[in-house]
Order: sequence, then structure tokens, then C-alpha cells
Amino acid sequence: NKINQYIVDNPQILETVNQLDVDTNQLRDQLFSIVQSFTSGILDTTFSLVGNLVNGVFNAFVAIIFGTSILFKKETLTRQFKKIIYGTMPKHWANFTVNLGAEANQTFGQYVSGQVTEAVILLVLVFIGMTIFNFPFTLSISVLTGAMALVPIYGAIMGGVVGFFLIAVVDVVQAIWFIIFIIVVQQVEGNIIYPRVVGGSVGLPGIWVLFSVTVSGAFFGLAGMLLSVPIFALCYKLASATINYNLDQDNIKVTTETNNLK
Repeated sequence: NKINQYIVDNPQILETVNQLDVDTNQLRDQLFSIVQSFTSGILDTTFSLVGNLVNGVFNAFVAIIFGTSILFKKETLTRQFKKIIYGTMPKHWANFTVNLGAEANQTFGQYVSGQVTEAVILLVLVFIGMTIFNFPFTLSISVLTGAMALVPIYGAIMGGVVGFFLIAVVDVVQAIWFIIFIIVVQQVEGNIIYPRVVGGSVGLPGIWVLFSVTVSGAFFGLAGMLLSVPIFALCYKLASATINYNLDQDNIKVTTETNNLK
């Protein structure tokens, strides 16, 4: 109504349009075609996202049910697997396989507990810091950063990026200060807290934690970052035990001195 009234109040607009000799029918068809293509793309994207979301929720539900069933039957399954191992392998290889499975179970269990502990510590640090500096969305960003911290070392960076955009909606200057704050927290978390908490829980030195996460993330992405620490810790323990056993068998004691053994 306002557009029509504006045209009535300004007849020169209609005269100018008529002088342009515009094919209004063709223009209308083109506009409808553009709108139809645009809405079709939005609908396709929406249906795709909804489908992926529903599929992800369903897969997660099935995985939880399956995992819970395994936990309730873990003693029975362990006994059955051990019977298969000892029934199909030579004794020394069977012993090695069983010991490897027990060590893997312990390493992955300790890793999960250490990772959750580290995420809670990071959540508390971010919450306290954001409260002191009076950043907006304190609780939401703290919880988000803590959840992202389940991704080793680099999770805090991802949480910081999301937090930056949230705060930037309110105040861009505060968002910049938040980035500086989260960089400081990430340095403390990545170089001090994470190697000591997670690395100590799985028996892996801090330098090897950083190495495994960086290399695995470069080659295998997010999945590599999530699984790199426990897998590398297990390999580290096996290699260490094998080397120490061989040295003990040869009665060799290695020191920091540079003298050759005789």
C-alpha cells in the first residue's frame, strides 16, 4: 500500500518506467524464476540438514544402546574372547594378545578420565576469567569451551573462535579482548595443564602428547586428534617394555655418559 501510494504521489516514476520500455511480463517471469531457484535451494539444504541430524541422533542412540549392552556383558565377552584367543593361538602369542588388550583397556580408560578432568579444569578457568573481565555469555561460552576441550590441545582454539563471534554480536572490542584472553588460557592449557593431566594419566611424557596430537591431526583430522594420545601412549608403553626387556636380557645399563659399552 505504501509503495502504491508513493507511486500515486510521484507520477513521474511511472512515466520514467514507461519510457524505459521494460517488458514487465518477462521481468516478472525472471523474478519468479530467481525466487523459485532460491527457495528450492533453501528447501533442499534444510531437508538435507534435518535428514543428517535425524540420522546422527539415531546412530548415536543405537551406539549408546549397543555400548550399554556390551558393558553389561563385558565379563562374559571377555571370557569368550580369551577362550577364542587361547584356543586358536600359540600360548606365548595368546599371552601377548591378552596382555595387550588389558593394557589398551587401562590406557584408554585413563585417557578418557584425564580428558574429562582437563575439560572441567579449562571450563572453570574460562568461567573465572570471563567473570573477572566481565565478558558477556560467560556461562554459555565456558561450557562450550569445556566441551570443545574434549578435542586434545586444539579444542580450546575452536571454542575461542565460536566465543569470539558470539561476543562480537554484542561488542567487537570485547570480542578482540576475548581472543587475547583465550590465547593466554590456551597456552596455559596446552603447554602446562594438558600434558600433565592427560599425559600423566596415560603415562605419556608431555612432549610426546604434543607430538602425537599435532602429527595425527595433520594426517587424520579430528578423528586422529581424538584417538592419537591413547594409541600413541599404548605404542610408547609397548616399545618401552620391549626395549627395557632386551636391555635387561643383555645386562646393559644405559646412562647419559658417552662412553661406548664393552
